[in-house]
Order: sequence, then C-alpha cells, then structure tokens
Amino acid sequence: MTTFSQYETAVIERVENGFDSAASLASISTEIITDTDQFRDLRREWNGLLQACAGDCLFLTWEWAYNWWLHLAGTRKLHIIIVRRDDRLIALAPLVLRPGSFKRLMPWRALEFLASGSVGSDYMSFLIRPGFEEISMREIIASLARSDYMLDLVRIEKSSPLMADLANKLKQMGWASTGETTNYSPYCILKGHTWDSFLDSLNPSSHPMTLTRMLRRLHKDFEVKLHRVETEPEREWAMDLMIRLHLERWSEKGGSTALHSQALIDFHQTFSRASLNAGWLRFYTLMLDGIPAASLYVFKYRNVYYHYQSALNRDFSKYSVGTVILAMVIKQAIEDGATEFDFLHDNEPYKYLWARQERELIRLELYPQRKIVNVYKLAQVFKHWIKLLAAKTSSYQHKTHDRAS
Repeated sequence: MTTFSQYETAVIERVENGFDSAASLASISTEIITDTDQFRDLRREWNGLLQACAGDCLFLTWEWAYNWWLHLAGTRKLHIIIVRRDDRLIALAPLVLRPGSFKRLMPWRALEFLASGSVGSDYMSFLIRPGFEEISMREIIASLARSDYMLDLVRIEKSSPLMADLANKLKQMGWASTGETTNYSPYCILKGHTWDSFLDSLNPSSHPMTLTRMLRRLHKDFEVKLHRVETEPEREWAMDLMIRLHLERWSEKGGSTALHSQALIDFHQTFSRASLNAGWLRFYTLMLDGIPAASLYVFKYRNVYYHYQSALNRDFSKYSVGTVILAMVIKQAIEDGATEFDFLHDNEPYKYLWARQERELIRLELYPQRKIVNVYKLAQVFKHWIKLLAAKTSSYQHKTHDRAS
C-alpha cells in the first residue's frame, strides 16, 4: 500500500477540493505507464485522443514519441500519466523521468516531455479531450504531487491554455515556477493563396523578382526536376543523401547539432519510414541534370507542412539552390491544400523572407515546495564556490603582477 506524508495528503486534498466534483469519481482512474510494451500498446488510443485535441501536431503523435523513446531516451524512465473515465482515455501527460546531473547543474531528478532534447520537438503539451479539462487536470496534478518531482518542460507554445492552467494551479498549491522565452517558430499562412498570390504577399524587395531570376537562370543552365519520395527504396536513398550532404556542409562550420549521433540518424530512419507509411512524409530532392543539388525533409500533418531539415550540395551553391528548393516545395504545399508552412524553432533570417508570423516558445520549470529549499541551498553552494574561485583568480593575478614588477 502506498502511504503519503501529511504534505502530500494536504496537496492532494487541495487539488481535489479546487475542482468541480460533479463527475463521478468512481468512473475516473489514473495510471502511470512505465513499461515499453504498455507504451507500444497505447498507439491507437493515443492518436485517437490527439486527433480530438486542438493542439494536435506532428510532435505529439505516438509515432514521434515512441520512436524517440526507442532511440534517444538514454537513461530516462517512462512516466506517462494517463487518465480514463470508465474505459475511455480522456487525458495523457507524455512525460519521462530524467536522472539528476551535476554537469547540467540539476542534481535532482525531473520530469520532462517525451521527445525532449536534441531531436527538436516543438509545441509540446499534455493531451486532454475537450470537455474533460477540469477533471483531467485535477487527476494529472494529483499524480504530479504524489511523485514530487520538479517539472522541466521545454518548447511549449506560450499561448497554450493547458500549460498556463497547469502552471497557475501548481503555483496556487505552493509550487515555485520560472518561465523564459527560448525560441520563436516562424510560419507562413498558405490558406486561400495561389502561388502567385502568395508571392505577391511577400516583401517585393526581398523575393519575387529575385526568385524569378534564380529560376530562369537555373532552367537555362540545367534540366530541373523536383523529386518527391513515394516508395521505401526512394526514402532510403533520399535519407542517406540528405545525411551525407548535411554532414559535409556542417563539417566546415564546427559540426552538425541535428544529425551528430548515430542514435539521431537511427531515429530519423525509423520515423521517416513510419511517416511514409502514414502518408505524412514530404521528402524532396532538387535534381539538376540528374545530379542531387539540394534536399528538403518535410512532413505534412493535418494540412500543415513542417520544415524539419535541409541539405545543400556545395557544388551548386552559386545557384542559391536552398532558396530554389524551398520555393518549389512551398508551391507544392499550396497545390497540396496545405493551410500553413511552419519553419519550426530557430528564427534564422532566411525564414523571415517567407514567414510573416511567429510563435513564441517557452521553457517552464516548476518546483514542489520541498524542492524549493533544495534549489535555494544549491544556489548558495554555487555562490560560495564562485566567490572562492573569484578570490583565487584575483590572488593569482596579483601574484603574477608582483612577479612581473
């Protein structure tokens, strides 16, 4: 039998008393999934719940989360909170337990989103079925209170009402929170546009005429084809090509941070295969006289094109092939009925040549009351050691100066 401290019991009571209890508590059950087989078996229910949510996006799909777990989880442990009413899944908090790390100045364990880290997931959130927000959040918060781990949640859309509600309710219970903007995701709206009207909506000084000249020059010098992956052998070829071109390009700039490990490459091999089978993959290669000049690794999910990664052949750099393939794919997206083209996190200047809107992404840290004391103590320890280091450095500099004199 699980027993709780007076603090934990009081927290849970405060959570339960703070919500409408009209729904029958007997029909509500909460479980924490910690086993890979249980995670695998959630696929149909997970995606069914996600499709009912307003925040449905590629990075919250079971396929993205499960393949991340298989390839990139490292030493983390599953901690997926699921809430059911009778036998129906009404909520899911896709979390993992991350071990403490003094290297990261985080010596205690923390709960974070599945698919966090270098894979680059955006718009992370809990999944809650519409109409069950209050009772689901109550159950999730009660589970979090019992676990008593801090939360380190990244790449949340700032406007997310679910994540704002989570933070507000935990703060009311005495948890401490910190939030900071970490990035922006530029995007452009395609709904209602033809290719010509979309070009007209761009800044005239930055695009349409320049783009027309680029395309004219390219068609003059080469036979130009845009190839889209349709089969598994084509996917394998396109993925291997993109990885090679990407690593070659970034080797001159200190190395890649997107495909820098075999685990990341294995993840993308597996997920791109799954997304091809699901009809989500939009993987393009720009061919010039039959030679690959550029690659664009994109997904179409719920009428949104997600621009994930690109790679360029350095032999064709003078032809601005990065801009050309992006233009051709945006044109394809419009013809494919996409309503939006999302460039995802990192607000590089080239994205704003196309995008007029952006989403603000934040990192949210939430600490239970007992962890607040630990955070303060750790801060004092670091402050002490920083002062000692500063004093030793100053003493060494003085001695060096005296010897020089």
